[in-house]
Amino acid sequence: MYLSELNLYNFRRFSGSYKNKQPGLVVHFHKGLNIIIGENDSGKTAIIDAIRLMLGDVSDDFQRITDDDFHATKSGLDENTFQIEGIFCDLSEREAGIFLDWLSFDKKGNYELRISLSVEKKKNDNDQVYLDHKIVAGESSSSMPLSASARSFLKVTYLKPLRNANDELTPGFRSHLPKMLMAHSTFSKDNQSKSELERIMKSANLEIENFFDGDANVSDQSSHASLNTELSKVLSQLYDQQDQSKSKVSLKLPEATLSQILNQLSLNPDSRNLGLGNMNLLFIATELALLDDHLTHTVYGPNLMLVEELEAHLHVQAQIRLIKYIEKYIESHQSKASMQFILTSHSVSLTASVDQKLLIYLHDGQAYPMGPSYTMLKEEDYRFLNRFLDATKANLFFAKGLIFVEGYAENILLPVLADLIGYSLHENGISIVNVGGRSFDNYVKLFSRKNGSIPINLPISIVRDSDVRPYTYRINQNNIDGIRELLTSNDFNKNRMGNTYSTFNQLQKSLKLKFSNENFSKISQIAYQLLDGDELATSQGKKAEKLENAYHDLNVKQQVFVSPAWTLEYSLLKSPLGDLLLQSIADAKFNLKADAENKKREFIATSQSGDLIQIYSQFEHSDVSKAETAQFLAEKLYNLDEEKRNKLKVAVLGNSYCAYLVDAIKFACGRDEDD
Repeated sequence: MYLSELNLYNFRRFSGSYKNKQPGLVVHFHKGLNIIIGENDSGKTAIIDAIRLMLGDVSDDFQRITDDDFHATKSGLDENTFQIEGIFCDLSEREAGIFLDWLSFDKKGNYELRISLSVEKKKNDNDQVYLDHKIVAGESSSSMPLSASARSFLKVTYLKPLRNANDELTPGFRSHLPKMLMAHSTFSKDNQSKSELERIMKSANLEIENFFDGDANVSDQSSHASLNTELSKVLSQLYDQQDQSKSKVSLKLPEATLSQILNQLSLNPDSRNLGLGNMNLLFIATELALLDDHLTHTVYGPNLMLVEELEAHLHVQAQIRLIKYIEKYIESHQSKASMQFILTSHSVSLTASVDQKLLIYLHDGQAYPMGPSYTMLKEEDYRFLNRFLDATKANLFFAKGLIFVEGYAENILLPVLADLIGYSLHENGISIVNVGGRSFDNYVKLFSRKNGSIPINLPISIVRDSDVRPYTYRINQNNIDGIRELLTSNDFNKNRMGNTYSTFNQLQKSLKLKFSNENFSKISQIAYQLLDGDELATSQGKKAEKLENAYHDLNVKQQVFVSPAWTLEYSLLKSPLGDLLLQSIADAKFNLKADAENKKREFIATSQSGDLIQIYSQFEHSDVSKAETAQFLAEKLYNLDEEKRNKLKVAVLGNSYCAYLVDAIKFACGRDEDD
């Protein structure tokens, strides 16, 4: 069996109505490993604490309910009740027998166990407030109190976020070690082990007492006198004759119970002076060992382990090793017992290292499982994401808005452009995800929802190049005469005359032109034509419409923003950023070459009166990097003085070639309706 669903009503930040069966939060879990992710204060800890309150934990740690556990309404008043409901499914016949009195059935007729914890604030006759707890199981119409025996099968193993693991493993009131040891089968099930440890302590206590008595059986007893005798001698002189019996004393350890013995233990590694991260790993290992022991003796129940903030004080590689160990651990035990781990995390490295199906994404007060039953992704799409989703892209799960871009140039420029127009991306919690090409589909589908379920209220801007070139290669009535005389055969596909091609090679293959090698350059020059204004506008409009409608059928909050001309760089060359971009191209082209400054000036002077297509060709036919050019441009924008910056801001906001970038930034920031 495993916990398949958790419903919260008026618990902490989540509202809801238990009477009307309208939870404030519904979380769907699956077997095995579940990883809850989301930005701070999204409710990850509330989910973990709710499960612990409802089921209890193996170590019997005390969990106190406070006023903060009751949902606060918009008016600031606290609710008087909260409810936590858990639904367990996939029960074995033996588990069904254990919970027979409380069983119900799902829509498919399978066994189901519903458990509900309700907490209500009440007042007694002295007007004192107290909390009334009730744990029941079964259908709400026929639920009954859940027995302590049945509850014992549901207890979870809990690994809390660590701030100082040393306190948890050394003697003291904060130590968690005694509770873990008491829960281990060595002491929880084996009375002989308890007695043996107590016998060892009694034996040790007798030797200590003999030592202070100066007993002859103690080695080297001549080196010290009997401290008990000396103390008694002094005390005898302080009492009168009738109270001499009170002067008899002895130094010895107090009688110790098992709990007192365990409270004195510490867990010490052989290596000394370990840092906080290594001590945390040691603590985690003790909890996993306790769970392993639990599975050795108990194979019924959900066998659930809760891990909060796995990455706390662990470096990236340690996080990944630990999560891979947990995955292998689940696999190795699945034949013996059902295993379920529920983890919380805000580590992008950990998120990127696991199968995306395992994630449960918390956003805007809702929980969104990322498994195939809930998203529009197919099996091969998950394989793609698991291969290519790295830590730089995994930050998409911790943002308030996303901007998907094709390459490094947009990734570098958009944050600086956003600052220029007054929409700082980091202040608005916006993440840019460079998909490294045009493979947007899988990233968008990850956030789309199946079966008309509640969409993820996360604005996603998709920035695309139209890739509509302002020129084409074609043969028509304007150039056919010049081309025909260069061909070695007039037998070519005349039915395709007038068609446009992005390269001359495409035209040659399509029309099956035959010519000598020395005429290749001449024919390609004659076939090259600039598109007129109407043609370009029509092609651009068709391509933009196609890209903008690509994801209309998906249940996701997205909008596609298409460059108004060819590519990002070509559009910017036509914009108020054109001069700065031209300087940046010169920087990237000549920065490391001899006489760089003179070559830059000559290139800029020549280009300013030249064709934009020729300038853009620096990216396609030379060693000029788009990413490096973008870096130079970003630096120039960043270093503008206030006057130039304000002037450029006004120009950019009013320019049609920059509008698609400005609108993409605004949409991701949730300001798409701004002027």
